[in-house]
Parts: sequence; structure tokens; C-alpha cells
Amino acid sequence: MKSTLLLLLFAACALFGDSQVEAARITHRTPAVSKALNNATPRNGTVTLGLLIDKRGHLSRVQVVTGRPDLIHGALRTVQNWQFAPATVDGRAVDSTLQVELAFRFPS
Repeated sequence: MKSTLLLLLFAACALFGDSQVEAARITHRTPAVSKALNNATPRNGTVTLGLLIDKRGHLSRVQVVTGRPDLIHGALRTVQNWQFAPATVDGRAVDSTLQVELAFRFPS
């Protein structure tokens, strides 16, 4: 996840030259919670999501990158409750993308 953020930040720096670029960041995060499908025994796993954060810091689009189908709904619900600070270029807020990985760990 961090390597993806760094790659996006480097790409933004190349695009904007000597501009001061700051990536979008999560300012409030709630734990990932999910119920397994059909009340089956839950299994641990991860879901990776691509998020589009608008220039007001609002989550405007979510795309599933990878993840187990029984955990995706919980991941989508979880990020809807998060809060973000928008990315900035030279102090001006801009739309940006952020990739996050949510880990689901259930007691055995």
C-alpha cells in the first residue's frame, strides 16, 4: 500500500514539476467489520480498495481491487465511515486516488 502511495506521489511530482505536493490522507478510520455470507464461519482475509478522494476530502468513488467476496461488502461499508484530508498541490486541494488494504481478523 505504501509503495502505491509513493508511486502516485512521485507521479504527481513529475506532473507538477517543482510544485509542493501532499498526498490525500485518512484522518479518521474505523475498524474493518464484516459478517460472513450465509452465517458461515468467518475466515481471515484482506480486501484492497481504490478510493477517489475529491478536493473537499469526500470519498467520491470506491473500486474493489482485490479481496474475498465474503469480505468485500464489509470493506465497502467500513470506508464509507472514514474521513479524509484532500491531496494538495501548492496548498490548493485537488482530487486524488488512494489505495487501502483492509485486514479482517476473526477470533478462532
